[in-house]
Amino acid sequence: ALQRLKEAAERCKCDLSSALSAEVNLPFLCMDAGGAPLHLQATVTRAEFERLTRGLVRRTLGPVRQCLRDAR
Repeated sequence: ALQRLKEAAERCKCDLSSALSAEVNLPFLCMDAGGAPLHLQATVTRAEFERLTRGLVRRTLGPVRQCLRDAR
């Protein structure tokens, strides 16, 4: 299930490079406690994706700036 989620996230990220929204549809992702299948179906907008990843991008700015200074 985790691998399928990672692959779907990568596809979503790529789709959002050229579109304003992307669909994520993963049927039969896992089973609940009672054995019933669980599905994931969601729409992610580019704005939502940028909001969710903003902190990760900010954390990379310091190391990238330092790398550029070191490389002159």
